[in-house]
Amino acid sequence: MLQFKQKQLRSPWQKFLHWAVVLVLISVFYILFIDNWIDRWTDAGPTYFISQEMNPIAERRLPQILQPVAEDGLWWLFLHLPADQQDYFALLLPLIVVAVLSWSLSYVVSTNTSRLFIKFLLLLLGIRYFYWRTFAAINNQTHWLSTIFSYIVWLIELVAFLSFILYTLQTTWTTTEQRRKEADNYSIPVVSGDYLPSVDIFIPTHNEARYIVRRTVVGCQAIEYPNKKIYILDDGKHKDSQSTEVCPPTGRPEIRALAEELGCEYIEHPTNQKGKAGNLNHALFHPKTNGELILVMDADFVPFTNFLTRTIGFFRGNDDIYMVQTPQDFYNPDSHARNLELDHFLPNDMEHFYGLLQPNRDRFNSVICCGSSYVVRRTNLEEIKGYYEGCCVEDFQTSLKLLTHKGNREEKNRAIYLNETLSRGESPRSFSVFITQRLRWLQGNIQVYFKGEDLPIWTHLDPIQKIFMVSLALYCIHPVIRVVFLITPLLSIYSGIAPVLAPFREACYYFLPFWLLLIIVYGWASEYRVNYFWNECHETIFCFPALGRLLGMAMAEKGVNEDFGQGVTDKGITKSDEADASRKIIVPLVFLLVCTVTVVLLRYVGLYNGWWPRLNDHTVPLFFWLGYNALFMLIAVLSAIDQREKQEKREGDRFPIETPCTITPIVSDSSIQAVQPYMGITKDVSDGGALLTLSDDGGFQEDMLVRVELPQERFTANAIVRRRIADSGRIDLAIQFSADLPVDDYRNLIKLLYCMGDRWWHKRKQPGLTDSILAIFSPLFRYRLPSIQNRPKQ
Repeated sequence: MLQFKQKQLRSPWQKFLHWAVVLVLISVFYILFIDNWIDRWTDAGPTYFISQEMNPIAERRLPQILQPVAEDGLWWLFLHLPADQQDYFALLLPLIVVAVLSWSLSYVVSTNTSRLFIKFLLLLLGIRYFYWRTFAAINNQTHWLSTIFSYIVWLIELVAFLSFILYTLQTTWTTTEQRRKEADNYSIPVVSGDYLPSVDIFIPTHNEARYIVRRTVVGCQAIEYPNKKIYILDDGKHKDSQSTEVCPPTGRPEIRALAEELGCEYIEHPTNQKGKAGNLNHALFHPKTNGELILVMDADFVPFTNFLTRTIGFFRGNDDIYMVQTPQDFYNPDSHARNLELDHFLPNDMEHFYGLLQPNRDRFNSVICCGSSYVVRRTNLEEIKGYYEGCCVEDFQTSLKLLTHKGNREEKNRAIYLNETLSRGESPRSFSVFITQRLRWLQGNIQVYFKGEDLPIWTHLDPIQKIFMVSLALYCIHPVIRVVFLITPLLSIYSGIAPVLAPFREACYYFLPFWLLLIIVYGWASEYRVNYFWNECHETIFCFPALGRLLGMAMAEKGVNEDFGQGVTDKGITKSDEADASRKIIVPLVFLLVCTVTVVLLRYVGLYNGWWPRLNDHTVPLFFWLGYNALFMLIAVLSAIDQREKQEKREGDRFPIETPCTITPIVSDSSIQAVQPYMGITKDVSDGGALLTLSDDGGFQEDMLVRVELPQERFTANAIVRRRIADSGRIDLAIQFSADLPVDDYRNLIKLLYCMGDRWWHKRKQPGLTDSILAIFSPLFRYRLPSIQNRPKQ
């Protein structure tokens, strides 16, 4: 029998030894570095080397094409510096032109044509900046250390610039409108009944809570399509109620009973091997399943009633299409957005991928399977012998295997991306779960480049598809780029070596116009599904955990195939305290923040007291870089501290549904002949309860039993009043539904909450740049630490 690993408690002696070792390491660090660094302070400032000697800005030689010229015309405006370096209007003219262009974009609709034109201008500005950066701003004139440092930073920036070029080109032309028109046409024979292929709906489960699986099954049953069959694929393990030992992997009895209760099929995965891919393959080749098409819906996703109507028509008469993927939307906010109290205001980090990247990939047949909310043809899966099991995730890898499989058809295999929300799911509930999920995706993306025999991407894909793979590879090493950008200004300010040797006026002339247009276009081109500064927060949050995973894969015995732990994302609202996990993740950012604040204070205290002269011209951009990094590191740290007390008070997500309702007291006194129902309206509704507003005070009190009816939604339930709020003649009642809702009422409730598309859903406001900046930085002024009073004891 397997035994649970118990956490060993440290003795007082072990705790003392732990802190003694930490103290020794800090002392060694101080002796070897800090003390030596302080001894090397110069008259120029608290730097290891003399800044003026290491950064001879006066000796720079500009290439001829960048030399100042006096002639008029647009050419000098594009590359040449103005002749009069004190003419600030001429120096700021490119920035002013870009600012006017950026402002005008608020009146321009983001279409394929407009994106093509604006992104062409962005590329020109990017090339202009990087030409200056390469031939005029590298510090390679004096010391060998400055040369090495400068070229390392330049090489990292070169990789980032190549990634920017590919990203810009690959996010210009989408298929969104084309696919929606095709879906309109293809849905006609499905609605009329002329095309009704059999569909198996697979719901792979691992150890999700019963209520999560139940919600998904009921949502799948609500799909308006007659020729479907629903299967719960149980890959979970259960514990023996008489002991703490793990029983053999024979599935979970409560999930089997759920399948019987709801009238769907149940398939148990007997081996629990190969994770989700193994579970899906077991069902794919199981004698129970035989549908022509397969819809995969993760256990935490709920489809809309028209999911199959909008998707399966693409397969009619198109034998080369193997998959139709739809976006994944989420009904709860990202954990780090919630931690900053920016729920449903800023975009989920996946909106950009589903709203802009996937429709552009669809243009060149490079759609990525995302593991849920897609329909795939069974025969295509059987041709490649099922889902790919050689990586820690199965979705992207399986779609690559399908894409590179030639088969017996002359046409190339195609995947379609229908950019239309047809389901909603659950985003990770805590910061540590979010990071764990993203690390698994990162590792899975990297693994495809080491599976040449199974995934022949370099021999079977066309040139444009290969460029998409190159772009993805560059994206996978973005954490390294971000870490370098975080530590570079710190190394520079502590050492006195400037990796970018340029006066502030040149940075304003070449860098700021490009940067401003990049910020504006980043949001505008995606119809504000993404925000440049919010993306900076994402990358800052993720970079150090990702760097650790990349180093772990490089050093592991199995390389990229090493097993790094949990392979399934935790789902549902949990009440476990994960502060320790979050704390470990943010330690590097806190350390860098402390180092940044220390050196900035030292510099400005010295300037105030006259210990060293004022900042040199070339150090102004460096201090801007430091401040910029510090600001986003601080926001990242705050976003990683889980604010959990709000969600611990609820058993489910509440949705802003306003619909008429009646509420009637339930009395046990048989002498009372009739009880008056009271009219009201719902303010929000969840799986477990609702908040109602009544115009009349019916004498409702806490713990009173009531019967609630939503007549328009055909929903009735017994409930208990949990909270009563009286305000200016209006009565608000928070009620909790009874746990034993009849199945039919539960179906109506789930259909109302999750399956009706945009009937009630209030879409996230898509704020412009100014509102987004104010929102992102607002937590710095109103942030509160999470309360620990109501946290469960460990």
